[in-house]
Amino acid sequence: DTFLQAYIYHEPGGIIRELHDSDEITITREISIKYKPFAMVNPAVIRAALMEVARTHPTDCARDFLNSLKWDGVPRIDTWLCSTYNVEDNTYHRAVGSNWIKGLARRVWEPGCKFDYVLVLEGKQGTRKSTSLGVLGGAWHVETTASPDNKDFLMLLQGNLIIEFSE
Repeated sequence: DTFLQAYIYHEPGGIIRELHDSDEITITREISIKYKPFAMVNPAVIRAALMEVARTHPTDCARDFLNSLKWDGVPRIDTWLCSTYNVEDNTYHRAVGSNWIKGLARRVWEPGCKFDYVLVLEGKQGTRKSTSLGVLGGAWHVETTASPDNKDFLMLLQGNLIIEFSE
């Protein structure tokens, strides 16, 4: 998965998760049992095959998600800040909300593109600011108190679309 920068494994039964080293052993064993000519297959060969298949058939979970969305014809992008956070419905808030959502989508379609804007949400505790960002970002949302100059901060960016600096 190019968005997550991870090798993804589709388990029998529909479970999708990151590929583990132990999966190579499991796959090697299954091939050895099911395909007698490969009874003595080397796990290194299986690893090379897995990496080649992943390289030649990349996926991108964020792009796949955006591609799966179907618009119902109701325009919302300009007013989502107003309806979600009860901010004043004016030209500024419409532009900020619309451009921020477009920026999220652009970062999915053009990884590394320049988008130097931060959405700042101010309000009383308990007004569901973090909850709303979690709903919007889903699995690609993370909260942090880490400083951008922290060595681990850049690792937070990988596989996440919304990084929330809480408090």
